[in-house]
Amino acid sequence: MHRRGSSPPPLLLPHQPSATLCLLEEGQQVPGRPVRSSLTCSLEGGHGRTLGSGRVKPESSSLELLAQLCWLQAMPLATASVILLFAGLEVAEVGLEVGHSHGLSLLAVVRGGRALSELQAEAKELFEALADRLHPAAQRLIGIAFGHTASLVACALAAFSSILECLRDARFGGHHGLAILSLADAVHMLRGTERWRGSVLLFGPVLSLSLAICAALCAAMEVAEDLRPGSHHGVAILAVAHFAENFERARRSHSGTGKAV
Repeated sequence: MHRRGSSPPPLLLPHQPSATLCLLEEGQQVPGRPVRSSLTCSLEGGHGRTLGSGRVKPESSSLELLAQLCWLQAMPLATASVILLFAGLEVAEVGLEVGHSHGLSLLAVVRGGRALSELQAEAKELFEALADRLHPAAQRLIGIAFGHTASLVACALAAFSSILECLRDARFGGHHGLAILSLADAVHMLRGTERWRGSVLLFGPVLSLSLAICAALCAAMEVAEDLRPGSHHGVAILAVAHFAENFERARRSHSGTGKAV
């Protein structure tokens, strides 16, 4: 009952939103019911990050994220794996005798790490989501192992081992090609720093193309003499990969659509 002349209380039908829902629609917070934000601490067992593209699902496990990441970077990772396989076959034969097969193994590992660190835009979400699930100590260890300094040291060791074999065997072969490619990789990484970034005239993609062609010719000479699988096949594949990458850089530099690196 209500007094005459006063408006009757509003009747809440079952299909009408309750006061709690109205408060939520207006952006207010109901006591005892905190509104969950779109970013939650999923990596500690919550509901996960809501990413714009929806590529990373909250229920995705670490193995699933790693599989998606490897699929997006399938070509560079497969190239590094094949090169590492050929290098490993020769390392198993020569043992501890330092040669270009050991240097090729280092460059293959560096190449695989670079494939994961220089991710395309669509893979960065997956990489960040996977990296956040690692222990902080593991994150630091991976950052050091595949960092800029470690990659430069690996290139220097690869060049040193190749030059040692060149001194033992002066015939043109894969060891000469690997020495060239190791120095080219080191130059490429140096140009990624602020100090060497402007050295386009000396270390541009055109010179890198020439170095890749020379390395491919050296490796092809040894492949023609010895068809058994070995590091010379890996050097040939690495030279072709270098040629393709630097050809694309030269094309972007010439068209002006990107920066030559």
